[in-house]
Amino acid sequence: MGLRMRLGWCFGAMLAVMLAGGVAQAQSGSTCQMFRQSRLPVHIDHGQWLVDAVIDGKPAQLMFDTGASTSLLSTRAAARLGILMVPSVHPLAVGGFGGVRAAGLVMAQSVEIGGLKARRFAFFTADLGGPTGAFAALDGLMSSDMISKFDIDLDMPEQQLLLYGTVGDCRRPQTVLGGDLYQLPLDPFDRDKTLVINVGAGGKGFKAEIDTGSNRTVIYRRMALDLGISPADVRAHPTGRMEGVGARPISIHSYALPDLEVGDLTFRHLPVEIADELAPRQFDMVLGTDFMKRVHVWISYSSHTLIMQYPPLPSPKAPE
Repeated sequence: MGLRMRLGWCFGAMLAVMLAGGVAQAQSGSTCQMFRQSRLPVHIDHGQWLVDAVIDGKPAQLMFDTGASTSLLSTRAAARLGILMVPSVHPLAVGGFGGVRAAGLVMAQSVEIGGLKARRFAFFTADLGGPTGAFAALDGLMSSDMISKFDIDLDMPEQQLLLYGTVGDCRRPQTVLGGDLYQLPLDPFDRDKTLVINVGAGGKGFKAEIDTGSNRTVIYRRMALDLGISPADVRAHPTGRMEGVGARPISIHSYALPDLEVGDLTFRHLPVEIADELAPRQFDMVLGTDFMKRVHVWISYSSHTLIMQYPPLPSPKAPE
């Protein structure tokens, strides 16, 4: 089955409506306090993190996608849910692996996810994937625009997303995770809040995106060339296909990366896919959910930090 990739980039403006139930603001300089705000059970299907939602009173299932620049509903799901389009004076488009698609904007009157509720939340809407691919079966994508107010525990062992609110001055990284912890600063956020870190391979530095919308770790051909992997070497490795937002599957080549340094952790002979890059990006590779099986990931939006627990352990239970 092909890769499930992310909504790569968007054009046009999005109405800024955030999920309710947010964190109270405290004066700068006060002690940081952290509390569990919500638990989102996750269904993991071929590496996709699927979250149940209720949109305008009807059930839907969204893929949690940290690589998406904004939340999105498929045109099929928007029609089933009875959500009307919002007029736009500018053409809208979404794109990623598989090409670019025309898009629209819809306004849901209510969204409920794991006890969190929002009123009047704006989604982009577009067709997803090819006519028969797994992306086409999705109702939509849940991006950071919904939950970046929280610190997020990606608890793959227990198949759950745990959202933590913070109050006070939380610019220093904090987590409830125990065990051996490793942390890396996230690159400064752009408007899309993509999660990008510095990594190393072959003695060289690269940029990697943390992307729960991809079930595989991917390096782009320019990174492969920088590592001395020739086009002939690429062609000599097994070929497959992956799909994304666009309608065209993309050819990929499986490869074992000799070493990948992520902070103080080094992974040897890491399975990756080599793929063409369809649009300029600020990163050289994607760390997908296959990588997140190796480490327990905590995303600290409050301190712009990625925290990894290795070896991975289940999250601590919430206090009774």
